[in-house]
Amino acid sequence: MSVHLSGYSAVLTDASYTAFSEQTCLRTHLSISTSMHVVCRSIASSLDPALLKAWFHTITTMRTELANWTARQSKHAAVAYPLITYLICMEENNTFSQYVDTLVDNLHRQLKVSAFGHDHDLQYISAHCQQQV
Repeated sequence: MSVHLSGYSAVLTDASYTAFSEQTCLRTHLSISTSMHVVCRSIASSLDPALLKAWFHTITTMRTELANWTARQSKHAAVAYPLITYLICMEENNTFSQYVDTLVDNLHRQLKVSAFGHDHDLQYISAHCQQQV
């Protein structure tokens, strides 16, 4: 039983419900098999093909909004780039192919700027994100 909402709340609701189901089943005296059945059914209901389109749309929207925010507020790049990297890796293949080069270029630019400005945290994060892609 999963409630499907639109946007960020759908992703958070499905994830929190799945975590709640798993923890509840493991704390009760249900067998491991029964608890895994609950988790599998919950995840399967979230992966309904009709809902996958909404999932990818939500991921794209989140990534786009974060990228725009980071472009306007570069001081938050250290926080935003790891999430942007993970989100772009969760995109559909054609969307991933379309935007991965831009992401790597931006990360490389941040790597050079942070090295010049001696921002070692951002330098590390940029290198780590490039490695993840």
